[in-house]
Amino acid sequence: MKKIFFTMVVAIFAMASANGQEKKNGLDTIDIQMPRFCCESMTPIIEHCLAYEKGVEAFDVEEEGKYVSVIFNPKKTDMKKIEMALSEVGVETPDFKANPKAIEKLPSCCRATAKGEKASCTSH
Repeated sequence: MKKIFFTMVVAIFAMASANGQEKKNGLDTIDIQMPRFCCESMTPIIEHCLAYEKGVEAFDVEEEGKYVSVIFNPKKTDMKKIEMALSEVGVETPDFKANPKAIEKLPSCCRATAKGEKASCTSH
């Protein structure tokens, strides 16, 4: 029974690491994929969103990798809330589709990408 419990604990920690989630100084770090990230035009939108999200301590938008690395206080927020906030400004995440009204406010090339159309920006 102890072996099974130990194996399950190891598996849980391995899964947390595989999902890009780490803990340090009481804060969690996660990487959130943004599959329909278009170009640097979306970076200020993402930065503005996360700067005002409760519990988010720091973040870094990785434009080439199409993900954002977020450091947050798990007592104040969680990954789902952060992903939901991003979706509300037009950014698709693994668990949330982008808000259609927010997509319409994105720059034109980003709007096309968010809708799944071919982007017209020169960054591709």
